[in-house]
Amino acid sequence: MRRQSLTFQQQFAQHYADVEAATVDDQNFQDINTQTTEMVKPFVDFELQLEDSLSSGEVRGLAWQSFAAHVAAEGEHFLTRLSTLNGGDVEFDLAELVPFWSRIMGEPPCSLPICFTPRWPTTSVGRP
Repeated sequence: MRRQSLTFQQQFAQHYADVEAATVDDQNFQDINTQTTEMVKPFVDFELQLEDSLSSGEVRGLAWQSFAAHVAAEGEHFLTRLSTLNGGDVEFDLAELVPFWSRIMGEPPCSLPICFTPRWPTTSVGRP
């Protein structure tokens, strides 16, 4: 799973660089959105699989299953937004947007166990 997550990171970084270097206009934005969609779908599936694997104990990691679920939910929301934009609708659907972000922002701010590690006092070089 680690290798797969690193592959996603590399693919997204390359896609971002390509889009940033491109001229995005009304002629090609749908193609770019479609490319992005095709990259995000397997990532959402991966996050849902990761959530299941973490929940069952098949995989152990520094992320809790709730973090994988959170990332998958944001990914699904992003896919919906790209689809809406490709359909020519740039308006936000507040009936969907407000409940989604209220739920997302209401989730615990840190779903990584490492966030709950006590902070060790900082020391100067050479001092214990």
